[in-house]
Amino acid sequence: MQSAKLRSIFVALIIFFFGSPPSALASLYINEISSYTTDDWVEIYNNGSDVIDLSPYRIRDSSTSNKLDLSGTINGNSYAVFDWYNKINKSGDEVKLVLIVDEANIIDRVSFGDKNAGTQSPGENQTLGREGDGGDSWIVFTGGSKGQGNSTAQLAPSATPTIVATTVPTHTPSPTRTPSPTKSPSPTKTPSPTTVKSGSTKAPTIKPSPQEAVLAVSDKRVDISQSQTKKTIQPTAILGAETEDEQASQSREEVIVKDVTQSRVSFPIIVSLTLGVIGLACGILIYLKRKKIGIFHENVEE
Repeated sequence: MQSAKLRSIFVALIIFFFGSPPSALASLYINEISSYTTDDWVEIYNNGSDVIDLSPYRIRDSSTSNKLDLSGTINGNSYAVFDWYNKINKSGDEVKLVLIVDEANIIDRVSFGDKNAGTQSPGENQTLGREGDGGDSWIVFTGGSKGQGNSTAQLAPSATPTIVATTVPTHTPSPTRTPSPTKSPSPTKTPSPTTVKSGSTKAPTIKPSPQEAVLAVSDKRVDISQSQTKKTIQPTAILGAETEDEQASQSREEVIVKDVTQSRVSFPIIVSLTLGVIGLACGILIYLKRKKIGIFHENVEE
């Protein structure tokens, strides 16, 4: 015990008068920590090839009261683990390796959790360690690798971020524009009837219809000759003002009268001719019969 104290005093005097040993300070690292349970511990790693005395070094956290003085030696490329019961805060803390005689001279440090949002706090059955012994990045391991190289530890899965549901605002439809009422068209003005002066317009003479003309011809039984039917019957002009419709009506009446007249004239002629032919045939037959009888009598008398 006294030899260890003398050794620490001797190292402190050397550092005080000649400065810190550069090889030792450059070789020591805080390599892995455990903080979730009360069984806290800190692992120191010597990445050099020389044996280093750890008695001049101390471990501190973010408080001013917690400290852990180291002891013993550490071989080159080896690990030394120091238990620090219930001193490291699991929600977040800062762990430092310093010189006992000059704590301002920080050899190595690590902060995590609420002390450093960039480094995750280890959870249950997890540790926080460097990615590769003495490396620059800190990661979380499952189960840890206490007293061994960090390459043997299993990387813990990344924490799944909590998905916060975001309420999407309901789109409020724009109000439908009410169409302007269509203007009702103004009623068309009904023209006033034109007043006809009495006596200014002469009433046209009423003409007989084609049927009446046919009946009149039938009743009178007028024997119209073929030459007379060819005459054009000109209706009496009414005040010398005939329209095209009146002329067309007159032409139709003339055609009807002609057809009726021709049919009445042709029928008696046909009947007369037929009777004449029959009578002629009968006369010839009678004549032939009488002649035959006369010849018969002459034969008898002989």
